[in-house]
Amino acid sequence: MINYYKKAWKVAGELNKFQYVRLTTILWILAVIDALYILATYNYAGFSSLGAMIANIIEAIIIAIVLCVLTYVNIRFFPWAKHVSKFEKSLLQDMEDSGNQAYQETIDEGPRDKMVIHEHPETSIVQDDAPQKDTTPTNVPYSEVQNVKAKYGSNYEIRRNTGGSTPVNVPETSNIQKNYGSNYAVVAKKPTDDEPTTREVSSVGYDISYVQESYKEFIRRAKTNKWLEAFRVFLTRMLLYPVLNTIINFILWPFSFLIGAYKMRSTVKVQNNK
Repeated sequence: MINYYKKAWKVAGELNKFQYVRLTTILWILAVIDALYILATYNYAGFSSLGAMIANIIEAIIIAIVLCVLTYVNIRFFPWAKHVSKFEKSLLQDMEDSGNQAYQETIDEGPRDKMVIHEHPETSIVQDDAPQKDTTPTNVPYSEVQNVKAKYGSNYEIRRNTGGSTPVNVPETSNIQKNYGSNYAVVAKKPTDDEPTTREVSSVGYDISYVQESYKEFIRRAKTNKWLEAFRVFLTRMLLYPVLNTIINFILWPFSFLIGAYKMRSTVKVQNNK
């Protein structure tokens, strides 16, 4: 095992310098630098005893050394340990094939029916409820009602609750309210007080129908699907997969000294046979 690791270490160092420069490695180096800065600037003088302070300083030095060694080793082995999404086709070929497949699927599906909404004006007759009919109290003598009608006209009445009618200020009002209550009054009854009213209301109506798309629209939709699918493949391979690879490699990087040594077995074997 030790002999194999020595050989793997030698092979891992034979790459060109630029091949060790990876985004994941740079991110981890920044994280290690931040950890070393925290260790270097920690307030070790704040411990209660000299022994505790010395112990923590020694512990910090050991941690710093381990971090530096692991960082160097992982940088060396990461080119073999890194995860890379593999594709059977080139980007352009994948875009072309996927686009053509989407085009053919649309052609096989055939023309679709599309919904068409037709707008047209409508007129309807609406009947409004009649105003609330006023009630004549039974305890108002009929003679008093007749006196009011005789004095002011047949459309005048003594009513309770004057909704729908117009109260009038006449001398009889004070006597009526004194005798029967403040909610009584002499009112002028409107001719349409007790009759419902109708009115004409204009609105917009909608009719829905389904028509088959034309041949030109059908071919245009098929071509649109083709280019949309090709663009989706482009975004997936140029944006999504690189981001996923970076996340996966960031997780794997601390274990590069193990993963890389394992994955490069065939390379080490070839070098050993030379």
